[in-house]
Amino acid sequence: MFSSFRKLVKLSLAGLKTAPLLLVAALPATYINYENNKTPGDEQFDFTANDISESEIALDGNKDEVYSPLVVDFGAKSTGVYDCRLYTYHGDKALYLFFDVIDKYVTKRAIGSNNAQDEDGVEISIDCLLNGGATPQTDDLKIYIGVSGFVKVLRGTGKAWGTSEIGFGGALKSKLKPNTTPNDNSDIDEGYCMEYRIPYSSISGEADKKTPLAFAFVHSSLNDITASRSRTGMSGHPTYKIPTADTPDAFPVLTGDDKLYTRNDYLNLNENMPTVLGKVLNSSGGLVSNALVVGYYESKPLQTINRKTDKNGYFTFEDIKTDDNFVVTVKKTGFISTTLTYDSDNLVNANGAEYYQEFTLLPEGTLTSTSTGNVVAPFTTLDGFSVSVLGHKSLKTTTDDEGNYSIDVYQGVDNVLVFEKAGYEKAYLTINSANLTGNTVNVFKRVTTLAKPIKTTLLHNYVNAGISRTTDAIYLKASSPYMIKDGDILSLYINTGEKSSFNNDFSNGDYRVDYSNNVASVYHYDTEQSKFVLIPDAGASIQSSVSLKVLYETSIIIPNTVLGISSTDVFGAAVDFNYGEGYQDNYVGTSIAKDGELDASSTATYLRFDHTGGVYFAQNNLPQDFLYYYHGVDGASVEDIPNNADRIYMTYERDTDGLEMTVSVAGNFGTHFNTSYNIAGAEAVNVLFNIDGVNSTAWALHTNGYTCYDINLRIYSDDTICFINSSDTKTKGDNQMWWSDAAHNNGVAKNFTLNARPLPQVNYEVTKYPGFSVYKLKFTYSDLLTIGGAPGTAELNGDSEIGTCLFEVSETSKTTIRFYTSSGDAWLFKNKSLTQTLGAFSAQANFVSLPKNV
Repeated sequence: MFSSFRKLVKLSLAGLKTAPLLLVAALPATYINYENNKTPGDEQFDFTANDISESEIALDGNKDEVYSPLVVDFGAKSTGVYDCRLYTYHGDKALYLFFDVIDKYVTKRAIGSNNAQDEDGVEISIDCLLNGGATPQTDDLKIYIGVSGFVKVLRGTGKAWGTSEIGFGGALKSKLKPNTTPNDNSDIDEGYCMEYRIPYSSISGEADKKTPLAFAFVHSSLNDITASRSRTGMSGHPTYKIPTADTPDAFPVLTGDDKLYTRNDYLNLNENMPTVLGKVLNSSGGLVSNALVVGYYESKPLQTINRKTDKNGYFTFEDIKTDDNFVVTVKKTGFISTTLTYDSDNLVNANGAEYYQEFTLLPEGTLTSTSTGNVVAPFTTLDGFSVSVLGHKSLKTTTDDEGNYSIDVYQGVDNVLVFEKAGYEKAYLTINSANLTGNTVNVFKRVTTLAKPIKTTLLHNYVNAGISRTTDAIYLKASSPYMIKDGDILSLYINTGEKSSFNNDFSNGDYRVDYSNNVASVYHYDTEQSKFVLIPDAGASIQSSVSLKVLYETSIIIPNTVLGISSTDVFGAAVDFNYGEGYQDNYVGTSIAKDGELDASSTATYLRFDHTGGVYFAQNNLPQDFLYYYHGVDGASVEDIPNNADRIYMTYERDTDGLEMTVSVAGNFGTHFNTSYNIAGAEAVNVLFNIDGVNSTAWALHTNGYTCYDINLRIYSDDTICFINSSDTKTKGDNQMWWSDAAHNNGVAKNFTLNARPLPQVNYEVTKYPGFSVYKLKFTYSDLLTIGGAPGTAELNGDSEIGTCLFEVSETSKTTIRFYTSSGDAWLFKNKSLTQTLGAFSAQANFVSLPKNV
């Protein structure tokens, strides 16, 4: 095993790998003066970008087979599908972008390149030199491509996009999909495809098919030839979350192998490519030299790289990518070949240093014996676990319905059995002549990450930590560069009170388990003392072990009895890590927790684990899909608005008869105090319903030119609910969301205004729980039409389009309503995973669609 010193030296050299990229970034951008109506031979327009052979890809608006799988989807989202999908191909002379666009009302109106941006199409922003910037720099390009086939290219000025078109060697071909009739809104269109070619020579003199470029994309659409454009980019994308297409710092990076990475992931990928290192021994521990070593990425088994072991039995593969498993097979005449996999997770954890493994070659003809045992695993059937001998996957079997297995193993040596099943942590068991039979192996559900550092280039220790539960215990796994000892403390917080309630503060149902120096200590929260108190001897029943797999991997098993929970209880959990001088700045993936928002000091933010293996980030473990909203404060600084972390969740059921919606508010839903006016204002949740079939870009209860019967409904902290519709609005103009004909009473606006309408009691019920309140809203379609003040001719049924959004307000002054977010964003979950960041509440185009689900 190599020393930590060697690892640090390797890390210090890792930065040199990006030198060529940095050199390119130092070059000035070169643009070739070009117009689409010019051809080779026309004065200064004769250049190599025009000589690209159509045989590379015929530019015809069709997606050829050479295009990559889907690279990214973006734009607006309806029924779970984005309206723009991008595929790419890196040719020898040009990059090809293929956009597949869904558009119900295709609109053409460009008459030249100057107004190419003023119709249906796509905007492409490129950070050509990958040098970022808070505003468009002089190397950055903005390319408008329109469905009519026109292109407009602008260049950054360092402060914004320039206003004058520049010459550029791109070429575009657009093609309408079947059943698409532009500028005809009497039918529903399917959309269009656009194929755009960018010559590398038009990017810079240094660019080629391997050059990484940073991109942002925006779908520009309009539903009528006289309408204004609606622009939807990648701000709602669950992975990339680009705030605007004008901030190159945030653009994701497209690599030469047609993969898209966030800027941080790309930098980590390139700066911290590790070395795969191995040592080959025989069964007696002797060195094996001159053995053939074959390496390949698991997804590309035919693209092999060959090495030979040196006189000391070592081999190396340098600069290995970390986004795929790397498989190595060692062969030598007279020996049984051995294959080991360098897991991608460990390649990432190697962080630019060596990932070391030992290979043991056994003589050909080594005899085998039979080993038997059984698997115990929660939340799954016991059949289907693969069992294999590490390094020798030809020796393999699977478990039967009762978890039993029987497998051949080699005699005279230690064999490591590997137990695997999708969704479960790998388990290992060493077998030799002393324990051939009767083994029981516990396999744990794959852990859910509760803590990881925002950066892994820290000089101090850090952990990636997560948990899963079994029927009788909690399994905690943590990976760290160094052992957890001395001043390091790994803390697991468990919230068990009242079915894992959403109280922010600790209570008597909360526990903390501290682990350091291979010792676990258990604490119980005492409300009278307002602190965690040690439970003597409770840590004695906690099992722990440490192994070195590139990082130190610590496994801790905490019996349910230590925490006072049963196999059917729901509990909440969070993790903290103190590295001796301070607490790790944690980040958790967005697959469950919005933006990784887990805070061990607030039980309201914990992930919930139920007895079925489910993991949730919502009150009472909501089993359905839900819209989740988390607020930030946007209000006057003089207002005393505490950071109470209110969270709002929505689930719904809709059938042919009507709609039921559950709105759950977790946190200190109540009142806030305005020091300017010395009054308290009522906090409320707004629920907006779009039922009139008009999907406006700027939502208002009344917009001139059409009949509106949408609904603005408000839930108050005293559990009363009221509403207004368009007949209540004051000026009958745009943006009349709040005001009716009566003014506010005294700043404490219990209702919208004095004449807001109370929602009939038959339409809702309220249930209170510790830490949260649940409001169930029940409407027939006739109810919604009545509440909205719809005309008698209006129709609403199970197939009608209904949209909604939720947000929180606090009325704390005599004239204003304070919104708890600058952007009004909400987060949409599907199948309990984050799928989309929605736009502002004021745009109906960003409302959540509520199709029938029953």
